Amino acid sequence: MNANDLDLDIAAADGIISRDQAVRLRELSLRSSGVDGSSIDFSQDTRDEPFRLMRGFRDVFIAIGVAIFAIGLTVTALSLTGRIWLSNGLLL
Repeated sequence: MNANDLDLDIAAADGIISRDQAVRLRELSLRSSGVDGSSIDFSQDTRDEPFRLMRGFRDVFIAIGVAIFAIGLTVTALSLTGRIWLSNGLLL
């Protein structure tokens, strides 16, 4: 992000910022772009995708499907090993 010299001059002329602030912002802008060898990065990496846990209702269906699959897998594994408890406490 580079500060446009014309924008800074107009802002200083309109009294929005002082001339000293315009000079300091211009120096910061040049430093952040790496003109003098140093570099300051104020932006977020554009390759990063923002984290969202649930984006829409389709994700709810996916979560329900995963839960049903996990329960079915657990019941199948337990029934194959003979360790299923019925609701009345009997072991199958």
